[in-house]
Amino acid sequence: MELKERKYPQHKAAAFYCVEDGTYLYADNIHEHIAPASIAKLVTAATALKYISPETVLTVGSEHSLLKPHSSLCLVYPGHALRLFDLLSGLLISSGSDAAFTIAVYTARAAFPDEKMDDEQAVQRFMEIANSYAKSIGMNESFFVHPEGWDSPEQYTTVSDLIKLAV
Repeated sequence: MELKERKYPQHKAAAFYCVEDGTYLYADNIHEHIAPASIAKLVTAATALKYISPETVLTVGSEHSLLKPHSSLCLVYPGHALRLFDLLSGLLISSGSDAAFTIAVYTARAAFPDEKMDDEQAVQRFMEIANSYAKSIGMNESFFVHPEGWDSPEQYTTVSDLIKLAV
């Protein structure tokens, strides 16, 4: 019987981290900038939960028009009224970019109720809040520009920072 060469997954950066003792069991390029993609939705969720109760009802509005073609969706539409908890479920389980924009806009307006913001301004304000939150938990090698994680040259994270978000 001929032995085949074992193939390992290709990666730009990777780590195995032990939460119990806070040590890396394996680390490779953990400070290398990588695109967060939909992992950015975790930052969106964590940021929203700092400002809004999971039971708060949010109504999907005109921010729905900010979706990019071919975005992943959880199928919420303007006029739908859902609890933040339900939108977070759509955001994280279905990777719903539609939920990401509603959460971002609502959170920004809740955090700054005296500011008049259109949808794009509210998303931009939310991203400022999200980046501030990320820094507050030690994510110093990350920068987010979209609440749903759509790739952008200005948006990046590292494996090291993702571990900080997870723990």
